[in-house]
Amino acid sequence: MRRLNYYINSIFRKSISGKFVISMTVLIVLSVFLVGYGSFQVAGDVVERETRNYVEDILLQTGKNIEMSLKNVSDIVFYLQINSVLQRSITHAKDNEEGLEAIQTRENIRNTIYHSVLYNDEIEAVELISDSGKVFEINKTLEEHFLNRTGKKEIYDAKGSKLWVATDPITRTFAIAAAVNSLRTQKPLGYINFYIKESYINNIFSQMKFSNSGEMFIMNRDGIIISHNDKYLLNTKIKQDYTKGIFNGNNRGFFHCKINNEESYVAYLYLKEQSWYIVSIIPAIKYSQKLLLVRLAIIIIGICVVVTAIFAAIFITNRISRPIKKLKVAMKQFGEGDMSVNCSVESQDEIGQLSRDFNKMVQNINELIQRVYDETLLKQQAELKSLRMQINPHFFYNTLETINWMARINGVTEIGVVAKAMGELMRLTIGGSDFIKICDELKSVSNYISIQKYRYDDKLSVSMDINEELYELYIPKLILQPIIENSIVHGILNKASGGHIEIRGRLISDIVEFTVNDNGVGIHPERLKDILENKFDTFEDDHTHVGVNNVDRRLKIYYGEKYGVQIKSRVGVGTDVIIRFPGLKFLPDDNTR
Repeated sequence: MRRLNYYINSIFRKSISGKFVISMTVLIVLSVFLVGYGSFQVAGDVVERETRNYVEDILLQTGKNIEMSLKNVSDIVFYLQINSVLQRSITHAKDNEEGLEAIQTRENIRNTIYHSVLYNDEIEAVELISDSGKVFEINKTLEEHFLNRTGKKEIYDAKGSKLWVATDPITRTFAIAAAVNSLRTQKPLGYINFYIKESYINNIFSQMKFSNSGEMFIMNRDGIIISHNDKYLLNTKIKQDYTKGIFNGNNRGFFHCKINNEESYVAYLYLKEQSWYIVSIIPAIKYSQKLLLVRLAIIIIGICVVVTAIFAAIFITNRISRPIKKLKVAMKQFGEGDMSVNCSVESQDEIGQLSRDFNKMVQNINELIQRVYDETLLKQQAELKSLRMQINPHFFYNTLETINWMARINGVTEIGVVAKAMGELMRLTIGGSDFIKICDELKSVSNYISIQKYRYDDKLSVSMDINEELYELYIPKLILQPIIENSIVHGILNKASGGHIEIRGRLISDIVEFTVNDNGVGIHPERLKDILENKFDTFEDDHTHVGVNNVDRRLKIYYGEKYGVQIKSRVGVGTDVIIRFPGLKFLPDDNTR
């Protein structure tokens, strides 16, 4: 026993497969035991529910068939109630009891009724009684119908509604009675009795052989039997106590009770139009035999389930543990420094999703490492360029200032202006923080444009439209100058005539947007596509040591991927370069970048 416990504990500590197999086996055995223990109770409920559903479905279908069949008769009654010929004839018959005119009236009534019921075999006879008591009858048999007639007052009180009368056990017919009211005055002119064969509705439910020993019949709200397979029970009243469960106000129901000391199921359905109940009684003993079969089936199935569950648990455990082991190996390799590891689990379950998330995590880590490496390299390059530019800057300032004064002394003012602009440009861009105010950046741009105008003479013109609310916001250094230089070198200089560059600046929802537009030669669509796909690498050349690519990458590093540089161009029309970044009113901390 100790060895068994030790073995089980070892499995639970070290193996998921062992845990799953043992847990599944215990769970199945316990479940089968509980099912077997409660088999009779559960089976009883199942059998009763099955019987109830089955019988109720039969009752519903039978009720629909009976109502549909009787609707045909009901429609004929309604047709005769509103028939204009019948209305005039019965009125005339009331006032004129004798003579040729009375004979003609009788013929009109008889012909109207006869043509309405001629092809309806279920209608055995029709009586039309005028308000004065004159009787007009169409009878397909020699039988006389007296027992199932309804009194005149009761019919008139129904105000034209149909009354369904109990079955006559002698003629085996039940009656439908309804008043014939004047369409003009709504006063009763007489009433009409239809006599329907009881077999017409009996044939509908007698075909439902749901139980060899069960019975189905129809009774009215007084417990009087309307239709039954046993014709001796027609028009008799049911004296059993189970009728109390039927007359409870519900339109349908199912219950079990004792009938003649025998357990039985009773189901009923109320037919609203006729105020009848369809009742079905089934002895419970016919269904109790199913309980023994259910119990035997549970025992056999339980044994099969336990055996199958053990094999299934072993199979499923292997299927589950195999991808887990793969993931475990991949994670171990990754932990040992293998950054190219990939866990190849193709399943769509949680393990497969976990493996895909692991692969995605490895990919993201590799991309992050590469990005950090690129950013570090870019920062080092920028720092190196800054160090190169900061070599004794005062020496350059003083030299340029000397050139400026020497040019002025010798009367060459153009050289002085260029030297002065160059000095201001270097003063703003060399050293200090990587961020300056936009107004200082615009000064640097103005100095750069002044130098270029002297260089290219009247071939270049530049205009600036900058919103003043941008002046006090901060911008990284050397953002606009490389873009303007690109427009000059690649757009304006390749144009035969002079070119124009327009610089616009706006603040849109706290986003600074600069647009540099030139009317140069533009960029061919294929080249523009290459430029966009290669992140502006095509723009890198010897004309700028900072580069448009550097501008875009710096903005993305500082502010995020959704900011940076966009290019729109049309060949022969010009190029628009759009620069977007957040508007900051404070000086960013370069060290946190």
